[in-house]
Amino acid sequence: MARQNKFKQNDNNIAIAYYRFSSHSQNEASIDQQREQAQAFAEAHGYRIVKEYEDATMSGTTSDRPQYQLMLFEDEPQ
Repeated sequence: MARQNKFKQNDNNIAIAYYRFSSHSQNEASIDQQREQAQAFAEAHGYRIVKEYEDATMSGTTSDRPQYQLMLFEDEPQ
């Protein structure tokens, strides 16, 4: 079975990025690494990251994460 592309395409080449780390054993360096990877992906695919969200020490098993919820329900970035 083919893997589904989880990236929503748009015509304006803008993107938002979300970063999270789940435990105290991880740290801000994890966020920095995620940011670098997201930026590299965006540049490689012609996107410009216009907004970033991050949740520190938040489990990924729940969607009850403040910045994640804000990202989902905030108006589309310009």
